[in-house]
Order: sequence, then structure tokens, then C-alpha cells
Amino acid sequence: MIELFQNDVTGGFKEGKKLMGRRNYAIFVAFEPQGMMPPGMVKPGMGGSPVSLAVDFIVQGEGMYPTVKYGPVVVPRVEYGQ
Repeated sequence: MIELFQNDVTGGFKEGKKLMGRRNYAIFVAFEPQGMMPPGMVKPGMGGSPVSLAVDFIVQGEGMYPTVKYGPVVVPRVEYGQ
């Protein structure tokens, strides 16, 4: 687990930085060092340039903070056999 949530959705101090007890979802996007991959371009077993994942966490806020984005967190490419 990583300490992703430095502040609460209201901007205030958050003591537990690894978990956020609110409704949330994650967006995963194929990512390569030169930029984002166009949708539909990444296929299983596809060789070529190293592709990682960029993950954004969207958390439901309250009041004037309807949703708050945390991230991106980049998950590096895993080589086969490592």
C-alpha cells in the first residue's frame, strides 16, 4: 500500500494516508514514456515499446468538492519472467 491520500477531499489534514473511506473508482490508462497510448492500441501480448499503467483514483467528496482526483500512480511495466 502507498501513502496516496495526503489530504482529505476537503483539503484538510488526513491522518491515515493509505486508505480513503469514501466511494471511489479508479481509471487505468496505458502509459508509455512518450505519452498516453490511443484507446484500442494496446493488445495482450503486444510487443514493442515498454507500456506501463497510469492509475488515477477519483474519490467522492462532499459539499463544494463533488469529486477529487488522487494520482496518477504509474505502475511500471513488468517483463515476462521477472
